[in-house]
Amino acid sequence: MLDALNRFIALFVDTFRQFGRGSAWLPLVLFYIILTFALVVLVRFAEPFWFGAVLAWLSLFEAGVTLGFQHYPDHYLLLPQVFGYAKLALQALLAGFVLALVARQFARAMASDVTQPTSSVRLWLHGIMVWILLNGLLWLAGRYLPELLGTLLDGPRRLLVYQFIILPGISTLILAPLFYAIPAIALHGDSIGRALGRSLRTAAGHPISTLLLAAMILSGPVLFAIMAGYSPQLIERFRPELVAWVLGGGLFAELVASFFWMSIGVQVLLRDAGRRLGV
Repeated sequence: MLDALNRFIALFVDTFRQFGRGSAWLPLVLFYIILTFALVVLVRFAEPFWFGAVLAWLSLFEAGVTLGFQHYPDHYLLLPQVFGYAKLALQALLAGFVLALVARQFARAMASDVTQPTSSVRLWLHGIMVWILLNGLLWLAGRYLPELLGTLLDGPRRLLVYQFIILPGISTLILAPLFYAIPAIALHGDSIGRALGRSLRTAAGHPISTLLLAAMILSGPVLFAIMAGYSPQLIERFRPELVAWVLGGGLFAELVASFFWMSIGVQVLLRDAGRRLGV
């Protein structure tokens, strides 16, 4: 247990040392600028320049959502849902690829001599497949776990326990076995099958530290997601515009978490291979 904690701390310290590596930040920053722009477009949907595009996107939702989104303050009440699907579409197309690019930058910087050359098309294909698998499992857990628990969630206190402990715990258990899959694609040029196998073996070899790492990576994004789920309360007790700031904060939390995830994943794979890190 102590060795796992020491390894956990050492990995985060080494990642902080990587903060000045602009080549690793660049793909993430560019991608999250795109996501932030999508959020701004939906917040300021009435701007003539993109109003037509927003209406086209809203046409994919129920009529009540389309109508309510165009009125204040229901606009902010529906913003997490409307932006959430827009963000999901962009991430399904690009997030896995962006993460793989970040992991490849870390791999080349830490041990360029063992990093297998991989085409961008291969990185994109296998990266998005892992991302879709991971987020599909997370969606299934969030969708069906409340139904399985049923009346066990009756009452505000039990609901809070579910939101802050049970669901994040299940999400951690889902992420942990897949934690090293995208780094394996970037470092070793693995196919999705080989990457999943390597990730499972690595996680099994470091179970405690991997669970701690997965929990830490998820903590920030999960916290902001929970806050966004309380949009009605934010609108009633504070200002409707606060919902947009919470969603923006969630994007920033995801950006930082992604940087740590890919850096730590590559470090663990290299250390398992007996490499000395060049940090």
